[in-house]
Amino acid sequence: MPLYSTACPLPINRKIFRHRALAQSSLLSGLLAYWNLDTTSWLDSSGGGNTLTSVNSVSLVAGKIGNCAEFDGTNYLSLGALSSVNNSFSIGGWFNASDLSQGDFSVFFGMVPLLNFQLYLSAAGEVSYALYGDTPTGYSTGSFVGTSEWHYYVAAGNSSTSELKLYLDGSLIYTSSDANSVNAIWGSGATIGMEHDSAYFVYGKIDEVGIWDRDLSGAEITSLYNAGAGRTYPFN
Repeated sequence: MPLYSTACPLPINRKIFRHRALAQSSLLSGLLAYWNLDTTSWLDSSGGGNTLTSVNSVSLVAGKIGNCAEFDGTNYLSLGALSSVNNSFSIGGWFNASDLSQGDFSVFFGMVPLLNFQLYLSAAGEVSYALYGDTPTGYSTGSFVGTSEWHYYVAAGNSSTSELKLYLDGSLIYTSSDANSVNAIWGSGATIGMEHDSAYFVYGKIDEVGIWDRDLSGAEITSLYNAGAGRTYPFN
C-alpha cells in the first residue's frame, strides 16, 4: 500500500511563482546598464554595451556576489555617455570602504562633466549625495557606516514629484523635495570609484552597480538588497 496518494498531487503555489516573475520583470524595466564586475573585461552584464574602462589598473577580487572591483585610491572605472537617462533615475550598488581617513570624501559614483552629482561617504563614514550646478548642494543623511562592511546604497530621483530618495541596505534614509536634486545632467559620462576631476578617490570595493532611467520603488530596492544577500542581473 503506497504511503502517499497519487490521485491528488500537492497544489502549486502559483501566487509565489507569479510574485517572483513580476519582481524579475519589474527590475528589468528601465534598466540602462548593469555591471556585476565579475571579470576584468568590465562588460555591461545587461547586454547594453556600456563597457567600463579601467584606469590605473582596477583590481578584481572576491566581492559581495562573485567578484568585484577593488580601488586603491589612485584608480577608477570610466563610463561613456548614457544619453537615454532623462531626469528620473536610480543608481544602486554595493560598497565596502577599506579606509575613510585618506581624504574628505570617498566618491563611489560621480558624473562628468562639472561633477553634476555624486554618491559618496564623508571621512566620518556618513552616507551622502551631492548635486553640482549653478549652486552646489550636498545632502547628508545622518546614516553612518564603518569600514570592511558591505552596504547597499541606492539613489532614486523622480522628476515628476521632484523627490530624491536615498536608501541604505534596503531602507529609506533620506528624502529631499528639492527639484535641483533630481534634475541632474548626465553629461558625457561617469566614473565609478572617483570624482571626475581626480580630487577624491575610493579605498575599498564596489560591486553590482546598476542604472535605471526611472525611480525604483521601495519594494524593488528591498528586493535588490535581498535581506543582505544581494541580487544580480537578471534578478532571478
